[in-house]
Parts: sequence; C-alpha cells; structure tokens
Amino acid sequence: MILRLIMVAFMAFALCGTIYGQEVNSDSVVNMDEHASRALSHLASLKQAFNSSEKMPEFPGGDKALMGFLRTHLKYPIHAAKFGVEGRVVVTFVVQRDGSATDFKIVKSVDKELDEEALRVCKLLPKFTPATKDGEPFPVWYTLPVTFKLGKKSNFDEMAPPKW
Repeated sequence: MILRLIMVAFMAFALCGTIYGQEVNSDSVVNMDEHASRALSHLASLKQAFNSSEKMPEFPGGDKALMGFLRTHLKYPIHAAKFGVEGRVVVTFVVQRDGSATDFKIVKSVDKELDEEALRVCKLLPKFTPATKDGEPFPVWYTLPVTFKLGKKSNFDEMAPPKW
C-alpha cells in the first residue's frame, strides 16, 4: 500500500515537472506568409506531389488531344470484350517537374484486364506542361478516367489478346 502511494506521488511529481518545465516563448511574432512559404518549399524539396497548384499540368494540345491519345492507343482486351465488360478505370499519377508521368496507381478498378490496359496506355503518355506555383514547376497528382465502352459491333481482330 505504501509502495503504491509512493509510486503515485512520484508519477504526479514527474508529470508536474514535465508540464511546468516547458518554456513558451510568447515574444516572437510568427510571420504566417513566411512560414507557409518555407513549408511549401520544404515539401517541394522533398519531391512530394501536391493535389493542386496555381496552374495545373496540361497535356500537349489540351484535353481534346489527351482524349484523342487515349482513343488511338487503347486496345480493348479480347476476353473483357467477349464477356461485355465495360466501365471507367480511374488512374492517378504524378506529373513531375519535367512533365513526365510517374507513380501510376489505379484508384477505381473495373476488371484486371481493363486496369492493365489503362496503366499500359498511361505509361505511354508524352510529357505534360508541368504544374507551376509562383512561377516554379513542381510535382502534382493528376487523375485520369479511362472509359472502356463497347460499340454495337465489336471487331475482335483489332483487340489485344488475353494475357493468360
């Protein structure tokens, strides 16, 4: 009992010493703009990607050219087409400072074959115009929906063979 009382007293003393032993410097004034600027430059130096910027990355030729690129390079997997699998695969990737696309991830999956085809085509993307903040390029996450839709009449000869 006395041992327990001594331990409780010691823990209370140690806790009070920890709480009251910390100094708070209230004399310094924090410049929030400078602090935010330093934090952003530090994150950029770590090569972390952001979700937004002043100017987002742009595909050469704009969104219409990006959709044309996808239409030209996508090949509907035969197995998925035979079973009528359709849907929208959502891929995210980082557009780096030099405009290259890296770190591809599937955010919304439809089917393994469709996912693989969407990733394959995204890895073929040419360099984007990079995102900028305060006139400096920096990495940004980019989300790209890739839609797979079968027409009324499918030509299986033009489609990619299954990967089994």
